[in-house]
Amino acid sequence: MAMFPKSKTFTEEEIEKLIEYISINENARNVTYIGQTNFNVKFQGIKDSQRIFFNIDKNSGTIIEETE
Repeated sequence: MAMFPKSKTFTEEEIEKLIEYISINENARNVTYIGQTNFNVKFQGIKDSQRIFFNIDKNSGTIIEETE
């Protein structure tokens, strides 16, 4: 019996919707998909003339922004 449930892997269609969501709601442009971990889906984009990394928590949907 597994101790942790298997994490969800997002489909290409879901990733495209997340890119659109980040672009609109986070006022980011040139948003691109980087990859997935067990806990996050990672994107990067430009916001306020800075390169920003967006990590979306797979369980809660929370968006965490990181700058370089």
